[in-house]
Amino acid sequence: MERRISIYLGTFQRRYGVKQALEIAKNSVGVNAVDFTLSHYTRLSSPNSNSTRNYLYAQGESAVIEYFSEIKEYADSLGITVAQTHGRGTGLYGDAENDEACLQDARLDCIATRILGAKHCVMHGPPSYLLTASAPEKVRELHFKMFSSIIPHARENKIKIAYETGGNSGAGYKTFGLLAHADEFIKAYERLAAIEDYRNWFCCCVDTGHSNMAAKHEGEPTVADLTRRLGSAVEVLHINDNEGLTDMHAIPLIDADPLTGSVDWWDFMKALDEISYQGYYNLELGFNNYGKNFAIEEAIFAVKVMKNILFKHYKKAPDGFGDDSDYLIKK
Repeated sequence: MERRISIYLGTFQRRYGVKQALEIAKNSVGVNAVDFTLSHYTRLSSPNSNSTRNYLYAQGESAVIEYFSEIKEYADSLGITVAQTHGRGTGLYGDAENDEACLQDARLDCIATRILGAKHCVMHGPPSYLLTASAPEKVRELHFKMFSSIIPHARENKIKIAYETGGNSGAGYKTFGLLAHADEFIKAYERLAAIEDYRNWFCCCVDTGHSNMAAKHEGEPTVADLTRRLGSAVEVLHINDNEGLTDMHAIPLIDADPLTGSVDWWDFMKALDEISYQGYYNLELGFNNYGKNFAIEEAIFAVKVMKNILFKHYKKAPDGFGDDSDYLIKK
């Protein structure tokens, strides 16, 4: 089996523009696949809008098709595959304007994902940090409404929505929302997967950083054990590390002291084998932990670390590993 590595492109998209970001991924970082960010494309404008928002979606479906067709053509010319996309980062939370815009934007996310040639579009569920005062049933119903509205668009475009695991969120990463609990996450997924053929168009994305923060709460599974529980529903990964308290989006700390709260990468790799994971080993890092001027160097090193993890676990060098097999040594 070919084990393929991809990187999160969003940091480079926003800083350099899409085409240059793709060039950096291919020519500087040395990967052939990327996780393309769609979450900042939107039709919703407001006086307090984040400056990184792109209002392409306000121009309608034809403009979206034209724009992403050009990106796909350019990616192909570089030999870059869009392994997956990241759609809505904020789900429904009961605000009429936001919720309507979220559903309309998500439909365009599905179209963009198809045009870019990816099979999966990752999305977050309802944001727990905005729903701390809400009854659990309201959160569950917002989740069901969101994905039951979006999955038919995924089916129409022959892609899958990958529902991302959650962890602490909000100011200071102190809020542990309902859907960050493993039991609630699984129930929410299964409720939708049980409808008609929705399971064919709906799966899960394990975000190791989110799930590592969740694991620090009593009764919650480790990242590896959550992966085991989700089983074959896991088709997409967001690989990153943290100390268990903040969403650092850090390079995997494969030899770190366990007391730091870092992910147990060797158990996680075993879990992926147990569920027969077939997808990309996607590094969803912020590429800003050492400052913007080191973003490319951080990406280069992160890919080396991921290649080393694969080498140490499978005893076989991934493509392009070169002479780096002893770059890092597993204890």
